[in-house]
Amino acid sequence: MGLALYFATPPGQPFDAAGGTRRIYAVEPRRLREVDDWLDRFRAFWLPRLDALATEVARGKRKRRHRE
Repeated sequence: MGLALYFATPPGQPFDAAGGTRRIYAVEPRRLREVDDWLDRFRAFWLPRLDALATEVARGKRKRRHRE
């Protein structure tokens, strides 16, 4: 939860609003963009592998359907 709160609170002072049993935090888009930029370094490596995994999962589902 700590990491989630880091991205949900602006620098300086956190913004949150308590309402009964709920607490609502504001999201600062700049921090999410920083994470997205950081993740870009890894996307080129992982996307082809995740696509291949999706292909293999779909292939396995097709095989199971044909056997049933």
